[in-house]
Amino acid sequence: MHAPARRNRTLLLAVATALHVAWVLVAPRPAISSDADSYHQLATHLAEGGGYVADGHVITNYVPGYPIFLAGIYAVFGHNPLVGYLANALLVVGAALAVALLAERAFGRGRGWMAGALIAGYPALFMYSATMNAECLVVALSALFFAATGLAVSSAGQLLVRPEPPKAVRKRRARTQTRKTALLGVAAFALGGLALTKPELLLWAPVVPLAAFTSLRGTRRELPRYRAVLARIFLNRPLLIGTVAVTLALAAAVLPWQARNSALVGRRVGVSSSSGYALWLTAHDPQLLDTQSDDFHAAWDRCEHEDGPTKTQAKADDFAIDACLRKEAVAMVRTHPGHYAKVVVKNVPRLLLGSQTEVFPPLAEAFGTYKARGQYGALAAKGLLFLLPIALYVLAAVGIFRQRKHPLTIPFVYAIVVKIGIHAVVFSTARYSLHLLPLFAFFAAGALREPTREERKD
Repeated sequence: MHAPARRNRTLLLAVATALHVAWVLVAPRPAISSDADSYHQLATHLAEGGGYVADGHVITNYVPGYPIFLAGIYAVFGHNPLVGYLANALLVVGAALAVALLAERAFGRGRGWMAGALIAGYPALFMYSATMNAECLVVALSALFFAATGLAVSSAGQLLVRPEPPKAVRKRRARTQTRKTALLGVAAFALGGLALTKPELLLWAPVVPLAAFTSLRGTRRELPRYRAVLARIFLNRPLLIGTVAVTLALAAAVLPWQARNSALVGRRVGVSSSSGYALWLTAHDPQLLDTQSDDFHAAWDRCEHEDGPTKTQAKADDFAIDACLRKEAVAMVRTHPGHYAKVVVKNVPRLLLGSQTEVFPPLAEAFGTYKARGQYGALAAKGLLFLLPIALYVLAAVGIFRQRKHPLTIPFVYAIVVKIGIHAVVFSTARYSLHLLPLFAFFAAGALREPTREERKD
């Protein structure tokens, strides 16, 4: 590693760690949400060996990724929420380093450091690191997944089956193959963690083989097109190894969770018991988004109790409730497709442009509230934080255009489109856009200056 690169990485790690740790120690805490309380209870019981339970009930409606992570931290350092906040801070630092390494490989040392700084200095990640939410873990796993994938498939053409090389070259290629195989294993592990934290990100599985396919070099141009495509698939070791690794990792992560829940409810069930709920919120009338309204509870009771709101029979299990809500949502879409189409269109700006300060008490209110109170300092701060993601998206769009021929552009853009598409058709909120922050930072770095000649040589 060159001295400037080592210096930049050390500086990034030191500054990011100091800032994020200091923040979680002094930051104002938001009110404990029901999700945060459940995460803490589940992690505490897991750390004590008490099983996946909260409030005395066996839990199936919270996927276990973040509680398992917290339980590991609690088992070592004690059941103090502050320990979880500090772990969140370190996750953000790890995400910054992973994105920096990826961007450095793709665009050069200077832009790698800038990409890492965008992650480390992003205000919303400071705010969420001081809460008991899964966002920091998802950002870290996403950064690890994309960085490991990108680093593993770089120079994939070196791994083509070719005539036997000299001994020294053969040894070097063997070391390279071992390193790339290990990186593909890391990417698969990260995707497995994502599947147990945000199950919709199972749809990111094609990123690994797609990146290996687009990164392959060295196929003979005189081959017919169909044979060249077949060569890019079946002579592409990163693609084959990555596909197997991702499949095995997802099976190891998801199947035990599915088997456990299937045994509890007495029938085969899926990974999540909240997809129907999310679609129901999107498909139904806007007043049902107010979870405290009478309309919301009346609609919920129709699915929560087996004979409706009379409440005379036993409560249905979480998966039965979710299936009922999904059925109602589909019926609503068929009855009022125009309303649902409008919601889908609105969900995209709600995801990308919604307020990310909801967990920061000094800036948690709406813009109009601060204006009415005459709190123009808070209004200006909230406005700046609103403009920051827009600037990042513009830079990322420029980067995608400038790097449109880069082999990682197609698979990473696929991941962005899939994530946005998921939250267009189901429930959308601004914090879910943070899951794409590693990719936006990566492409934003690609929009900046070209690397120098010395950087290209390195």
